[in-house]
Amino acid sequence: MNKKNLLTAVGMAGVFAVSGAFLPGTPGNSLVGASVAEAGFGLGDIGGAVKGEAKKAVAKAFHVDLDGMQDKRQNMMLNLYRAAVCYGYASANVQQALGLGDGGAKAKAAIKQAASSKTNLGSITSVVDSSKVDPKLVEEAAKKLLDSGDAAKIQQANGLLQTAKTQRKAANIYKILAARDAVSIVKDAGTAMAKGGDSIQDKMDIIKDLSSVAKNAESLTKVIGAQHKGMSRALKTYEKKQNINDVSDEQAKKEASSWTEG
Repeated sequence: MNKKNLLTAVGMAGVFAVSGAFLPGTPGNSLVGASVAEAGFGLGDIGGAVKGEAKKAVAKAFHVDLDGMQDKRQNMMLNLYRAAVCYGYASANVQQALGLGDGGAKAKAAIKQAASSKTNLGSITSVVDSSKVDPKLVEEAAKKLLDSGDAAKIQQANGLLQTAKTQRKAANIYKILAARDAVSIVKDAGTAMAKGGDSIQDKMDIIKDLSSVAKNAESLTKVIGAQHKGMSRALKTYEKKQNINDVSDEQAKKEASSWTEG
């Protein structure tokens, strides 16, 4: 049904409905039904046509802010990079302080490589993977160091572990920011694909790519969060006994710039 016929149908339906209200009993209702039928449409057809036209109008007017979504993606990836690098350095310092693994050499090498491509998801993932340390080994090594009573080694380790605690806090701050943008991008992309209709077909590939990258980034923030939680739990007793305390969010972000902006 074209728009002209649609408007005519709606107008006639209104006239018949009003007329029928003044006709007593069944004859009036029959007259409305017969008149509408003679006009070539039913009330159900009108409702469906109205909804169809409204849906087309919404799709036609729908605007996808691709620039805004691209900006969010850029911020998301930079914050994800910062989170991965801060946690990578924290892991390296913990390994060095407690004599674990390769002393953090693998994590530092991955960080160095990622610095040349800060928004590359593959490079960031490599940093995260290279920074993994078994929390149980960390807890055991920290206890062993405490039990050793070696003041010189403990003092040296404390300096590294204090820095690592600040780095873990910075990693958690940037992880939260990256996750926020990732969730927002996925939501915006989903809305666009659901409501955009024909108006976004030429942008569909870009929207799907943005959504896919955001979902992968969100998954990576969960990995970083889990590693942060595991290491914090493993070092809790040692840090408490050695008075290794948290710094403020502002201080953590200030110090993080020297690790992530180089």
